[in-house]
Amino acid sequence: MRDNSESIHILGIRVDKVKYLDVLKKIEEFILSKKPHMLAIPNVEICMLARVYPEFKNILNSADLLMPDGVGIYLASKILGDPLPERTTGTDLMYVISDFASKKGFSMYLLGAKPGIAEKAKRNLVRKYPNLKIIGIHHGYFDKDEEKTLIEEIKTLKPNILVVCLGMYKQEKWIKDNMENLGVPVCFGNGGALDFVSKCTRRSPVWMQKMGLEWLYRLFQEPWRIKRQIVLPKFVLLVLKERIFRRRRWLI
Repeated sequence: MRDNSESIHILGIRVDKVKYLDVLKKIEEFILSKKPHMLAIPNVEICMLARVYPEFKNILNSADLLMPDGVGIYLASKILGDPLPERTTGTDLMYVISDFASKKGFSMYLLGAKPGIAEKAKRNLVRKYPNLKIIGIHHGYFDKDEEKTLIEEIKTLKPNILVVCLGMYKQEKWIKDNMENLGVPVCFGNGGALDFVSKCTRRSPVWMQKMGLEWLYRLFQEPWRIKRQIVLPKFVLLVLKERIFRRRRWLI
């Protein structure tokens, strides 16, 4: 049974209190076990979407490890009086895991994004980490027939780590539905990470990253995201409400 002191709950979603180093230790443990494990990286949008779709919420909470993504989740933990030990992001995690895999000799498979993106992401990662073994790639626009071929390819190649970037909910559901069949020790969804790693989408300047303003920079790049970003103030209000509820319950 999981020790509750090792995680917190934000709007009903479990978030594990982990730093990058903790994540790497867990990944190595999962790989050595040779059993399939699911990792998830909840951010503000994911937490809000999970409130609407109970199935998504259940999938997330069933993951073997839930790593916080972005300043919103980090600030929510502080508001709730149970701060996470470190602010992490999905894109940074992609580099941290790639570096770790290159040093340990673990292999990776990149799945997702538009055609051509995974190829560029692979090229950039191997350039940065020459010993990294990316043994397979595939875009995220596949039909049912292509999906069968894709699954067989992954089973044949037997990567240690499978990165799935199909967009929130879809990627987590795909992993949950296929992880036992695939048999990959570490499977995790990472949203738009391949777009950033491929350099097809520019990341914010370092000073904005340090200030937790990556979301604002991306909004400037993709104004259409305003419909998604509008959940941010609602998220903050819900977290404040949860804080008040917890305090009242404690007083009673």
